[in-house]
Amino acid sequence: MKKITLLLFFVFSLCTISAQDLEDFVFNYYVCETDNCITLQPLLGDVNEEDVDCFAWESEASITSPQQQQQEVCPTEDTEYSLFIIDDDGNIIEEILYKVHIVKGEPPARLVPIDTFDIKSGLVANSYSCNIASRINEFVSNNNQYDITIQRSSLYLYNNAQTSRLEEVTFSNLANEIDLFLDFNLDVDAIDRLLDFFFINNLDFLAISPRGIRESANSLCQRIPEPDPTGWSPMTAIDFRTQTFATKAALKQDYIGQEARVEHWWSCRVLGPAQEEVALRCLNLPQSNTEPNGVGFMKRPDGYIEKRLYDLDHLEVRHQPFFIEVKGRYADNIFSWGLERSVPNNRIKDQGIRYGEFLSNPANTYLPDKSALHGLYMILTGDVALDNDLVHHYSALNIPVYVSELEKITLING
Repeated sequence: MKKITLLLFFVFSLCTISAQDLEDFVFNYYVCETDNCITLQPLLGDVNEEDVDCFAWESEASITSPQQQQQEVCPTEDTEYSLFIIDDDGNIIEEILYKVHIVKGEPPARLVPIDTFDIKSGLVANSYSCNIASRINEFVSNNNQYDITIQRSSLYLYNNAQTSRLEEVTFSNLANEIDLFLDFNLDVDAIDRLLDFFFINNLDFLAISPRGIRESANSLCQRIPEPDPTGWSPMTAIDFRTQTFATKAALKQDYIGQEARVEHWWSCRVLGPAQEEVALRCLNLPQSNTEPNGVGFMKRPDGYIEKRLYDLDHLEVRHQPFFIEVKGRYADNIFSWGLERSVPNNRIKDQGIRYGEFLSNPANTYLPDKSALHGLYMILTGDVALDNDLVHHYSALNIPVYVSELEKITLING
């Protein structure tokens, strides 16, 4: 088991996006504490302009002319504004929520002459907060503002500006990398590029809060160079059949009249367990796993480990569940767990669904909508791929899916 491909088709802690989130949609805008005015404009979306008769703004902050279509606001703290769109009959046809965030706080420490420290420090601080606010608004305006992924990504950037104190250049590059990732969020190369950015800049991709992004307390894996591929090739279902052909033929000879049964059970009772044993040995994990305890699975995962998650906000260490499943498909080259089929009482499908329920349950996984340390690790033969429906099923639950393919090596004498 040599080659590991990382498929992070999930909503990671970077954006804290979850298909199960029920919070209201909010348009987020950002201003700096020393230049805190911004003009809010109606974003009609699907509302037909011909149906609009008037507008009405509401907020805990004072609004001079609440019936004006546009509002210039200058909040001194994070403030929400509600816009009501009203038709000719006086009916509210749409309510739009805006939140203006104040970017404030000192920038990262910088060396300046002692005699001008106070002046330069103040100027740099103001420049930092204003530039950060402008950079986040630019990120939002360059993307679909109605996309909740974009809005929550902007909040992630804002929280990092407030809490982690990234240098301005690093912060801007982070915004660019997130922008690029969201443009190609189903592309494995885009995921790799984003991960590389975190590793190169010594940032903690797995942090569950902005405070932890610079602490690097958690570790996903080491980005190591690809090993020498000489002699390695995929270990396929045909290889398993070829290696065990003589044994199967001998069994058929020993059990005359039972040849059909030997053939029928060979894949699931011989080839499958053999693949599982090889994979678990490579991971130094025991056979016949019995964990996690006390759950209602029809079948527990082939392997189970717990990964430590550091919560720097609460100074706690949590243990996140990580399932390992070894699968061989000897009839076709797609593994789906049957999640795409509507078959009642389907044991195979039930296994995949129950795993998802367990890993996404807050009783088992700490902050499952933000963490990326829990997950499902699939080990397949070299000629088998995961079905997209399976990947999307776990993605909707914010469960990272990892895939390894078995490989074999041909040793060259001399």
